[in-house]
Amino acid sequence: MLDLPTAALTFGTKLSLAAGAAMSATTPTPTPQPEFDESIVTPGPVGFLVIFGIAVITVLLILDMVRRIRRVRLRQELEAEALLARAAETDNDSAP
Repeated sequence: MLDLPTAALTFGTKLSLAAGAAMSATTPTPTPQPEFDESIVTPGPVGFLVIFGIAVITVLLILDMVRRIRRVRLRQELEAEALLARAAETDNDSAP
């Protein structure tokens, strides 16, 4: 029969061997990386054309928006002037 310290040492050795085997079994081995394919990583000419088209459309929309805002402001100013002119006419007509 084994004494207690020897049994503990034997059990500890078996446990560490089992843990080492489990660690080596679960550690993945590195796989070789596939060849670098530039067409997967970069958008290429088609991607450039799409982004360029989006940029052109955005610039055109901004220019159209600025033109419409100017037109609305001008209409508001003209309406305010016309309202003041009408108010001045009615004051002049009723003043004699």
